[in-house]
Amino acid sequence: MVELPQGTIIEVRRGGHDVLAKLSGDMNTLGISGYIRIERRPKGIIPRVSQVLIDEGIPKIALHESDLLLTGLAALLEIERDSMALDALISLIELSTDDLIRIVNLYPDAVITAQQNNESIEQDDWWNYVKLNTSSWRREERLPTQEVTIEAPEYIRQITEAKLQKFTQNELILTYGDSLLIDNSRSDNLFELGGILAAHGRPILVISRTSSQQLFNEYSIPKQACCRISSLGEDSDIEPDMDVIEEKITQFLWANKQAVVVFSGLEYLLSMSTFSYFMKVLRRVVDRIRNGDHLLLSNCDLEVFETMQRHSFLKQFELIPNTFIESLIMDPEALKNHPIGVELTDEELSWMNQQINFIASENTEHQITQGVLSGGATTLASEDLTAVSDELASLVDDWSNTQEPTESNPGQLETTPISLDETG
Repeated sequence: MVELPQGTIIEVRRGGHDVLAKLSGDMNTLGISGYIRIERRPKGIIPRVSQVLIDEGIPKIALHESDLLLTGLAALLEIERDSMALDALISLIELSTDDLIRIVNLYPDAVITAQQNNESIEQDDWWNYVKLNTSSWRREERLPTQEVTIEAPEYIRQITEAKLQKFTQNELILTYGDSLLIDNSRSDNLFELGGILAAHGRPILVISRTSSQQLFNEYSIPKQACCRISSLGEDSDIEPDMDVIEEKITQFLWANKQAVVVFSGLEYLLSMSTFSYFMKVLRRVVDRIRNGDHLLLSNCDLEVFETMQRHSFLKQFELIPNTFIESLIMDPEALKNHPIGVELTDEELSWMNQQINFIASENTEHQITQGVLSGGATTLASEDLTAVSDELASLVDDWSNTQEPTESNPGQLETTPISLDETG
């Protein structure tokens, strides 16, 4: 397989309809030369690797290799097709001038004629969207709008997009006692979020129609934390019975503190039971989640419900947009700012419960942690206040009289003899 020299990797992107134009535009904006490498590895097909050498904004050489090696314009057609595939991995690589000259000399058959007046090249080709430079231009003239045209690398743009979505989701957070639902028949995002939470150290249980091996391979969720809803009777299978599933969840919640339950396959369970019984068990599960300070993440296609059933079903959950889950996946570190990402101590949970009870109480004037104060008054009656004042004034006068010294001995306090009766 043809491989060009390894240079400096500037940027890596996934495939898209305009990715070649953007990458070549980045090369032009940054004033660098090198090549763009496109790699695809479809299942069951020979890997497809393409390379386009670009010098000063002009494509010089094109190579495409799969079952056979294509060069020149024939290779460009395959390159454009591969670059639009979502599974394509596209890299922008900078090379030195010596490497560029050596590559051109090594592959003379792959040289492309890319002049603006060449009628064989259509005007909508991707390289025609790039403003071609000449080596005689000064750098200041080539980059008049550098600050506003340079795009950040893809991973930075994803994190930025996730943070922007945070402000458009009304500050949604993952917290203890929540039962969250997304209206989607696919569970991929929930599984990926569950894998991130497991990596953050949260106890997790996944109940779904997906095998534990697949969840481990694709989302890094531990196999022992996964249960597949199936009647096949394999190791990680759980019967499609609401009672059995409820018992499994109850045991897991009892053994763990502040845990996460990812519950998928609700449509399948609903088809195996009556709606009334399904809701009866589901309410008990949701109550245990809320009372035990755990988190429930579920997904379901709401189209399977009738209008009244959908209303009853949604009363058990908080419906959230799928974009909120996607924003958490794009910025996993943001989960540390959510309550579910921080383990609370028993003292913190006890204090939170006391505060909730204190605020919820209708009469909290004398409420304390261990009981209720009784007796006493916040104001005094006027007649009681007058009587107390008179008694205090009399007591002060009596005390003053006992402190007056005698004339004969001013330094000695006057003593009053105390007489005792004969029985005393």
